Amino acid sequence: MNLIQPFVDERCERGSGLREKSDAVYKDYVAWTGGPEHAMSHRTFTQCLANLRIALDRGRRYYEGLSLIKEAEEPVEEAVKTVTAKA
Repeated sequence: MNLIQPFVDERCERGSGLREKSDAVYKDYVAWTGGPEHAMSHRTFTQCLANLRIALDRGRRYYEGLSLIKEAEEPVEEAVKTVTAKA
């Protein structure tokens, strides 16, 4: 199994015509892992996505065939802060 498959399954939608800024996806991934100390590098992340047939566009700014799930656009740590503040 690809190391980032759980992230893609939980936080992303895949399909033809979808695209998402690479920085936004990576930032969400880093938050999902619990912080930079737990995340792989952006380059390795992109290679793992390529293994899932999710590639960068020619300008290397967008992942093609992938978008963040709308509810997932708020980084995980912000969602946790919101829930904790309400408790």
